Amino acid sequence: MLHAIKLVLQLVVIPPNKTKMKNLVMLLFMLGVSLSGFAQRGDGRKMKASPEKRTEMRLKQLEKKLGLTADQRSKLQPSLLALEKERESLTSDAENVRARKIELMKKADQTILEVLTAEQKVTYEKLKAERKAKMRERMEDRMLENEGM
Repeated sequence: MLHAIKLVLQLVVIPPNKTKMKNLVMLLFMLGVSLSGFAQRGDGRKMKASPEKRTEMRLKQLEKKLGLTADQRSKLQPSLLALEKERESLTSDAENVRARKIELMKKADQTILEVLTAEQKVTYEKLKAERKAKMRERMEDRMLENEGM
């Protein structure tokens, strides 16, 4: 760090030539890269959204794709929020967590289906099928990538 400060002072005080300009550019680039690491979470993973935020995002998606009414939204919001909070509180026991998450997703689907109209239910089932197909495709892509390594 001291060397970097000394280099910057030399470049600022002494008129730059091409080599010193290259060094300054490289120094600034390295500084930018190192500082961008601080913007991430300590363990390198992305920050997770809160249950409230995830619930809101899900409701907005349902409103957009299914045309939820305000009444339907108000009926779904507390149930979906409770399920998101329960999902977040799961422990790290991988097998039990996976089974519990599947159970919670099924509960959320059931809650949503209870509120939707017949037309909305058809659209919702199509969206679920599309999402499942995309997930399957991503998994197949990952498996092919791993085979190539």
